[in-house]
Amino acid sequence: MRMWATGRVLAAAGMTGLLLAAQLVAAAASRTVLTGTPAHAAPAPAGGPAARAGAVPLTADLVISKTDGVRPATQETRHVYRDSHGRTRVEAGTSVTITDPANRMTVRLDADNHTFQRSPQPKPDTTREVPNEAQGKQMSSPPRPLGTRTIQGVPAQGQSSTVTIPATNGLPARQKEVTTWRSTQLQIPVQTRVVEASGAGYTQTYTNIHSGSEPATGLFAVPAGYHEATAGDVQAASTDCSLDIVPDPVVVLTIPYLLGYSDVFAFTSVDNACLFVADAAAWELPLWLRPVSPLLLPVDWWFAQDTGLYPGVWAAFGDIAFLASNVQTSTVRDTLVILYRF
Repeated sequence: MRMWATGRVLAAAGMTGLLLAAQLVAAAASRTVLTGTPAHAAPAPAGGPAARAGAVPLTADLVISKTDGVRPATQETRHVYRDSHGRTRVEAGTSVTITDPANRMTVRLDADNHTFQRSPQPKPDTTREVPNEAQGKQMSSPPRPLGTRTIQGVPAQGQSSTVTIPATNGLPARQKEVTTWRSTQLQIPVQTRVVEASGAGYTQTYTNIHSGSEPATGLFAVPAGYHEATAGDVQAASTDCSLDIVPDPVVVLTIPYLLGYSDVFAFTSVDNACLFVADAAAWELPLWLRPVSPLLLPVDWWFAQDTGLYPGVWAAFGDIAFLASNVQTSTVRDTLVILYRF
């Protein structure tokens, strides 16, 4: 199990190798946070936001399909539970994530090792001055309405946008086409599709949706017999500077009276003394992105949230790019961040 606490990751790694790599790359370490203007305001989707406080309780399967534009698409299915308090439980294999927006707490369960980790809302890293290179620039095009369509038995309103991301961390400026079919009645994006210029794509679709009944309360608690994870629970990493981002892409949902948020974690290889030497982000208000952990660690922790500003904006976009290196090799990847409001 990978640890989410940076101190524990360092404890599990060989400190000599990590400190040597830190000395070699410290001069190149950089963090860039790019702010932007508010996303385009749009008319309220058909049906408008729910007048009731809290969330529509539901259970569903979330089917995720990814392709790099060359090889056949891969597919996975996650199981999703949400109660009227806005608490969610997402099961992805033996990994479970429980989010409690009212108490600003995220709990991760490892069913294989019977361990758990609690992550309260983090405090951003304020130790660095960062340039606002994208300040005043619009990232997304005005939303293009696509009408109403029934998807998985649910009436949904469609909207598409072109998101332009500035060049960062060696990645060129790039565009992503985002198409969303959202149900204001159920307060979910029933389907989200992201397509890049390279042909790479991502689609997530809610299926087997059942709404109106509260899931069992015990689903949102740590099960009996679980213990808090320690450094000894960390599994060995791969042998190169691999770079994994969780979640990818990042989808933040705001429902009435509960502002959405999400942790964002990037991991690189501990065994090969790889560290994050740079990262960069750009976003539109009311979305807000900030780093939590310092650089020169094998994990880079960010936080995404809805600021609550600009009530006329129903969607906003951002992007975080990560650069990991051990001097001999480096890897750069980015993840799209999408805020939906209901």
